[in-house]
Amino acid sequence: MDALALKRTVFGLDPDPVIETLENLLREEEAASPASRFADALRAAVRVRMQPLRRAHNDSRAAIAPYRLRRAKQYLEDNLCQEIRLEDMAAAAGLSPYHFCRQFKQATGVTPLRYVLERRIDRAKQLILDTETPLVDLSLLLGFSSQSHFTVIFRKLTGQTPRRYRELCRQ
Repeated sequence: MDALALKRTVFGLDPDPVIETLENLLREEEAASPASRFADALRAAVRVRMQPLRRAHNDSRAAIAPYRLRRAKQYLEDNLCQEIRLEDMAAAAGLSPYHFCRQFKQATGVTPLRYVLERRIDRAKQLILDTETPLVDLSLLLGFSSQSHFTVIFRKLTGQTPRRYRELCRQ
C-alpha cells in the first residue's frame, strides 16, 4: 500500500476516483522521473483534493457528545445568576476547558461566553415583562457586573435598551 492510500485508510475516507486517478498518474511519473515538476504538481493536487475530506472527517469528531452538552447547559441554567467560569462549565461536561470550548462552539454555533450572555438576556426579557424590578437590580440579579454592562449587552443582542424594551412591551 502506498503512502497516499495509507493516509486515506487512516482517515477512514471512501475511495475518491479523482484521487485514485491522480495517484496512478503520480506513481507513473515518479517511476519515470522522481524529481519532476509534474510529480510535484500531482502531489499538490492530491493534497488539495484531500483537504476538504480531512476537514469534514475532523469536524465530525469535534462536536460535543449530547449528554455532555446537556450537563453543561444544565449547569449553566442552575447557576445563571452567578459568576460562571469556563472551567466550571467544562468540568460539568467532563472535558478540559480547551476541548469544551471548541466542541461547544461546534455543537451550538456560539462560544460558551456568548451562550451565557444570550441565556441571561433571555431571562432578562422574561423578568422585564413579568416584574416591576428596577433594571439596576435585574442586572445584578442576572450576574452582570453593572447596569451599564447589562445595557450594553442587552442592546447588542436585541437592538434596544432594557428600558426601551420594557416601554415597548408595556404599550
